[in-house]
Amino acid sequence: MTAKPDSDLQAKNSNHSRYKYLSVAGITLIAGGGLLLLAQVLHTTWLSLLALPVVGGILLVQGIHTRQMSWYIPGSLAFFFGLGVVAGFGSILKLTTFQKVGVLLLAFSLGWASIALIAHFRTGRNAWWALIPAGVLAGLGATLIPTQIAWFNLVLTVGGGLGLGLLVWGTVSKTFGLIIPGCLMLGASTGTYLGWYNDPLALSPLTSTGTTLVVLALSWVLISVFSRAVTTGFVWWPLVPAGILAIVGYGLYIGGDPGSAANFIGNTGSVGLILMGIYLLMMRRDSQR
Repeated sequence: MTAKPDSDLQAKNSNHSRYKYLSVAGITLIAGGGLLLLAQVLHTTWLSLLALPVVGGILLVQGIHTRQMSWYIPGSLAFFFGLGVVAGFGSILKLTTFQKVGVLLLAFSLGWASIALIAHFRTGRNAWWALIPAGVLAGLGATLIPTQIAWFNLVLTVGGGLGLGLLVWGTVSKTFGLIIPGCLMLGASTGTYLGWYNDPLALSPLTSTGTTLVVLALSWVLISVFSRAVTTGFVWWPLVPAGILAIVGYGLYIGGDPGSAANFIGNTGSVGLILMGIYLLMMRRDSQR
């Protein structure tokens, strides 16, 4: 007896969703097409550049209002990509081609980051995976903006951005399988940069390799620190490869530059103490809970 009213209600809701979709799509097309047409009439490129961020902004607002990912994901990407086009390829900033692409990539990375933030704070869903392309694009953009491109800067920014994205994703989602590669990528990219970015004549290969290994050892310590976000127990096994890498790294550094070994050991040891202090603070927070 109630099958027909339920069927009518479902059909009514389906028609309402369809009309709403068509309305938003129609408004979006009218806004984009109107700006492109006006740009042709006025013979200006500014309005044509604004077409994409305006269209993306409409979709983004609709997605935030309705809490639907099918709206705000393409809206966020189109809006920030369009802003990057306006900022990088507009006539306000005098930039080289690489710098224009760098500004575009930085803006586009904000679009991916906003997807994760909107999903968490507005819809209550987890979309932290969007931090991965956000970190990579931000790293690429930051590398292209300087007038001279340094490849070790590329390793640091891209590897560091990807590692940071994995680390944040793993921490908030409490996934230890993401925390591990995130910490290691941060350590590997930072260690490569610190060890090999300087003038090759300034540091010996032994010193550079030792620096890289010691920083990588600290990244294993970082795994134990952030494991506190997943478990209340102490995860000790990352300290085993950390100790091995640290001993080998310190040995290579001392062999390559004995005069600076004391300062290097003191600086890296201070970082290790800071990491363990952070771990104790995280343990204290869990105890209060």
